[in-house]
Amino acid sequence: MHVRAAMSAIGAIVLYTWGAYAGSWATLDFPGAQDTYPCGVSAGTVVGRYDVGGNAHGFTWDGANFATADYPGTGSGHSTWLNGISGSTAVGNFGVTGWTADGRLYNLGNSTWSTLSSPYPQYPDLYLLAMSGNNIVGKLWDGNQIHGASSGVLYDGTSWSLISPPGAVSSEARAIQGSTIIGSYSTDWTHAQGFIYNGLTLAYTTFDVPGSTSTCLGGISGGNMVGWFIDAGGEHGFLYDGTTFTTLDYPGATRTDCLSIDGNTIVGYYTAGSGSGNGFTYTIPEPSSLSLVTLAALCLWVCRRCNRPR
Repeated sequence: MHVRAAMSAIGAIVLYTWGAYAGSWATLDFPGAQDTYPCGVSAGTVVGRYDVGGNAHGFTWDGANFATADYPGTGSGHSTWLNGISGSTAVGNFGVTGWTADGRLYNLGNSTWSTLSSPYPQYPDLYLLAMSGNNIVGKLWDGNQIHGASSGVLYDGTSWSLISPPGAVSSEARAIQGSTIIGSYSTDWTHAQGFIYNGLTLAYTTFDVPGSTSTCLGGISGGNMVGWFIDAGGEHGFLYDGTTFTTLDYPGATRTDCLSIDGNTIVGYYTAGSGSGNGFTYTIPEPSSLSLVTLAALCLWVCRRCNRPR
């Protein structure tokens, strides 16, 4: 009887801890923008793009203030995207809105730009999506608007490598951590699957959220990965901690995409009734230290009760 009561108490504390320390959401919209898409986060700084008048503009957010970060010539049919950040360097692309793109690197410290272009003739367009140290990953595209071929790509500061699972007709590498690259691919132009690439063994592992019809991996930090998936209920963000999937839906949203993670901060966007894209930050909950100590003490007590001679 005492053991049963103790186990009930343990369950109550677990539920209390989960409820009392649920993650927190915050909207992150560039002032005056039609749509805002936070795409990357590092050490509290967020980069992304916002849309005004049919063109995209890059932005940075330092936790308090927004700043536009546009490559010269943005506007009048040309757009800038910032997609990822590592330290003081952001990566993205610039080109004719909706059509062509070259890779761009932006130095947040001195507001200067540099260009990376695709070395592959069959893939003239290059989208830089994430960076870690000297390594940059992204997507190459052949420019065909209908079922165009694409491939993930890695640039290590010197050489280029295609990153694409066997059988893929389209793929993109969306994040990198050490020798691990994550992204998504499709074998039929219709459904997407996530992938994890091990740069040491050169092996690809398919990654799907259980019950989903499509899965895309977006970001990695430590043992956590984030992304988005589609099922019968719509499009949802998710967090995967190596063992457990947690669905992340912005309150009241009809669609949620988690694009990047750094530590306990996730960024992405959601759509609601208007259909516009709204940026968000989500803070992963920290467990209550008091509850964990109490839980450990109760578990120890239960073990001793179970092992006591009768």
